[in-house]
Amino acid sequence: MTQNDRRFRDFDIMLIGITLLIFIIGVVTIYSATMAKGLTFQESFVLRQVSWLFIGMIFLGLVVIISYQRFIDISYVIYIFNVSLLVLVLLLGHARLGAQRWFSVGGFAFQPSEFIKLSLILVLSNYVGGKKDSMADLKSLVIPCLLVGIPFVLVLLQPDLGTALLLIPIFFSIMIIGGADFKYLGGMLGIGLVGIPFFWHFLKRLSETETHGLHQSECRSAGRRIYDHTIEDCHGLRWVDG
Repeated sequence: MTQNDRRFRDFDIMLIGITLLIFIIGVVTIYSATMAKGLTFQESFVLRQVSWLFIGMIFLGLVVIISYQRFIDISYVIYIFNVSLLVLVLLLGHARLGAQRWFSVGGFAFQPSEFIKLSLILVLSNYVGGKKDSMADLKSLVIPCLLVGIPFVLVLLQPDLGTALLLIPIFFSIMIIGGADFKYLGGMLGIGLVGIPFFWHFLKRLSETETHGLHQSECRSAGRRIYDHTIEDCHGLRWVDG
């Protein structure tokens, strides 16, 4: 029996079934909530959701067929590519909800910052696996700090404080599993906590920027809904008068 056959044999059918059931419930809910908008089929939210399902199934198949070790082997290439996308999105990306973090390709929008989490896991795992028993040295933490620091700063510049903060537990988790000395990790964590008051103004400004962008988007959405309802009411009055 080949390795791929073993992967499909051990596949959790129950998990896939539950996932598909949740997806179907979501599609029905979206259809029920948007059917009155009169969108064409190409603009349908249901079509977008189904399209994402097929894209997800393709990636799922690739992950099952291709050994995770191959992704580890090319982790630095994946990391550099993802970091390049983070730089490009600051220059060429679309601004939504107060942050410039989106790329639009063929009608689909995606955030490179969402993929950096997986890229960071792969590249740190590769680095730790290559170091084996030497992670206890302080100098062995220099490269991992750079690997997490570069995307951390780029994501903050979007700004996307939430995603940037998620990179920190990823870093510490892999360092602990890799055998890094707790006194160095504790020192890094302590320095970070001590530095919070100095960066508080910057972090507060980032949070306010995100909140302001979200508030503006909600106001535009609310204004659009009011406009739509007004037009519908006018049409109804005309119909009654007629």
